[in-house]
Amino acid sequence: MLVEENGVLDITKIQVGKQVDGFFILSSVQEGVASNQKPYVTLILKNKTGEIEGKIWNVTEEQKEVCQSGSIIKVRALVNEYKGLQLNINLVRSITMEDGITLDDLAPTAPIDKEMVDNEIIKTILEFEEEEFREIVLRIYKKYRSQFLVHVAAKSNHHNQIGGLAHHTSTMLEIAKRIAPLYPMVNTQYLYSLILLHDLGKIHEIENPVAPNYTTVGTLIGHITLISMEVNEVANELKKEGVIKEDSMVPTLLIHGLSSHHGQKNWGSPVEPMTIEAQLVHLIDMVDSRMNMIGDAIEGAEKDTFTRVPAMKRDFYVL
Repeated sequence: MLVEENGVLDITKIQVGKQVDGFFILSSVQEGVASNQKPYVTLILKNKTGEIEGKIWNVTEEQKEVCQSGSIIKVRALVNEYKGLQLNINLVRSITMEDGITLDDLAPTAPIDKEMVDNEIIKTILEFEEEEFREIVLRIYKKYRSQFLVHVAAKSNHHNQIGGLAHHTSTMLEIAKRIAPLYPMVNTQYLYSLILLHDLGKIHEIENPVAPNYTTVGTLIGHITLISMEVNEVANELKKEGVIKEDSMVPTLLIHGLSSHHGQKNWGSPVEPMTIEAQLVHLIDMVDSRMNMIGDAIEGAEKDTFTRVPAMKRDFYVL
């Protein structure tokens, strides 16, 4: 039986035919009915080492009660192979105080120092010479900073850990600060503003960083429109306060850059980039998100082999 000393199973080490015993965060639950008309549930289980699908066949009502999305459970299962590794779960239970397992032991967490990230962002905003950029971005960031520092950047694919949004944003900001000096035509305050705001709408789009899922408003509207609405609201507040001019183009420029940061209409952007800064944000976003997808997929992979990157639907050679 494969089980780690503290009960946290290393998903990367499991093998077909082995029995495993360990604690997991239950990321999602989907009920179904098998060909024999018996009920089953499909579980997505995760911990710091990754995630894996599990099945409970002939599931009972008591087992369904245990299997609540976002909860911590203990499972005993046999490892099968069906479109990848899969756990055939025969025992499942809720955790107890005696188990000594907490969310911090299991939750995948981004490799960042939250205080350092927060300090760098505030420092960057306060250095903006143009008051209108500074005041809009600062007001929005301060409103959401506590959620921003622990939220995910996506439900899946990239930076989908606690603190993933801050990790993704801070890395993009660092990339921008390194390459912007190569292009003197770039307005860095505009560029940095777009980077800091571009995914903040995901705080409303996705709920529960531990077991991320789309909210109703996130599904109906999406993070691009949500953050654009936020910019418009804050800009109107600042106009009433006399902080920014009634005819200021800054809110429009911000909303354009945020609306176009996916780069193409068929990728979810209502418009395509029409400023240098908007185009650059899209490219930096692509670089960081794709490198994170690849890095997660090839982590621990054997050298001189090809490894599949599911989110990109192709193999990468590991040097």
